[in-house]
Amino acid sequence: MIKLPHRIWCIIMPALLNISALHPSNLRMLYMGTIQFPRELEALPEVRMYYTGHKIKPEYHTTNKHISFSIPGDRQRFYFDIIITPSISYKIHDHNTIKYLTIPQEQAYKWYRMLLVKKAIVTPNKDQTQSPYGWEIHKLFFGYGSDRRIPDDAIIICYNPDFVEDLKGGNAIDLPTVLIKSNVVDLVGSEHSLHEKSIEMLLASLDFNTLHSTMEQEIHHGQKTIVAMCK
Repeated sequence: MIKLPHRIWCIIMPALLNISALHPSNLRMLYMGTIQFPRELEALPEVRMYYTGHKIKPEYHTTNKHISFSIPGDRQRFYFDIIITPSISYKIHDHNTIKYLTIPQEQAYKWYRMLLVKKAIVTPNKDQTQSPYGWEIHKLFFGYGSDRRIPDDAIIICYNPDFVEDLKGGNAIDLPTVLIKSNVVDLVGSEHSLHEKSIEMLLASLDFNTLHSTMEQEIHHGQKTIVAMCK
């Protein structure tokens, strides 16, 4: 059993890395995610993320201006939801416990559903290898009058959805990259303003940090598991 060291990035062979994360008795696979900011930024804004009642601990890569994160998922799982919205709310049970998370009415959001599908591969070079799997990305919307309930297993990114251009790429291990608009600085006036708005969203999510525990993951080696780690 190997604990994943701090600030270590894993490159794994698809479907071979099993992890025990939220429920140690269940074998899971580790999925990698990325939020790509414009490379012209001097510094990366901080972003709060949640998944199944846990805080996602992001890694900030200042050279390439992207944020990476990882989440556990069942190997047979074929879809994920990503919700991008500045802040979240919740519904309460009668006995004062949280029933489910919601997006406040009138608040902007983007909801993407990503479906893992097998794709046709055309490679002019026979030595070139590509993943046979990719993601179909669908944009979803809450119905009129809905209480905007967030799916229980959605990846929640507390950020301004107007700053997000699209989701692209990915394979059986890597989730599609969340692309931040190249003109995001122009949208807010300056990079200083961009960081100020990011701090506002961080402060707005403070109350929800107490409702989410930190996600801890352990890696288990199977007979055919291949793990390559680099700093």
